[in-house]
Amino acid sequence: MSESKNNHHGDYDVIEYVVKTRRRSIWRRLGCGLGIIGWLAFISLPMIFIVLAVRGQITIPRGGDIPNPDSYPYLQVRLVTEMDFRGLNITSTMVERDGSDALCVQTNVRFILWQGEGEPATYCECYTRAGSDAVWDVMEAREGACE
Repeated sequence: MSESKNNHHGDYDVIEYVVKTRRRSIWRRLGCGLGIIGWLAFISLPMIFIVLAVRGQITIPRGGDIPNPDSYPYLQVRLVTEMDFRGLNITSTMVERDGSDALCVQTNVRFILWQGEGEPATYCECYTRAGSDAVWDVMEAREGACE
């Protein structure tokens, strides 16, 4: 008696599948991730403009152990609505520490105006204190970048 090879299991046929998976490139995944982030940023622009119009400014505050942290935001965008000037004022700050009792804060102010002109400005304020519990004192304030 001859034996035949059938893929029968009882009354049912057994079907075997070979699944080949293709590994996606990390660059393709990174590109898709950046595309999604870009798309979310793009569709959130109307909400940002509404908040800016209602509140007049959008601020990303800076915390931590610096003098007047409310005066030195990471980033602040303000709506300029003066008689001769219309547009946006963009302010950013950088803190440079020299130990725990001395620091300088560099503030950069830029303008995007559709009416009038505004010159960009950079100024530096340096502070010192006697100890970690002492009050910050202004050591120097000047125009230009901190050195």
